Amino acid sequence: MDLCDFHRRYLAWPVSLGQLTAAGFTHFQEGTNDEWGRPIHYEPPRTVAGAGITYSTDGVVHSFGADGIIGGQGTNADITVMFSANIK
Repeated sequence: MDLCDFHRRYLAWPVSLGQLTAAGFTHFQEGTNDEWGRPIHYEPPRTVAGAGITYSTDGVVHSFGADGIIGGQGTNADITVMFSANIK
C-alpha cells in the first residue's frame, strides 16, 4: 500500500506516519525513523481557504540527512519527497 492507495481506500490522507504503519503502509514497516535513527517527518496535504481562494497544498515526507540539520550535501543532504494532493 502507498499513500495514494491509502487515500483511495479511506478518502482522506493519513494524519501521521503511525496511521500509515497501522494501515499496512509497506514503506514504513521497519519503523518511522530514517537510516540515521531520526524521525521521518510527514506533512499531509491540506486545504487552505481565505480571501475567496481555496487551494490544496502538496504533502511532504522528509529526512534531514545524516547530520539531522536542514540543508547539507552528500549524506548530510535533506531527502524530500513531495506528493500531489490532487490524485484521481
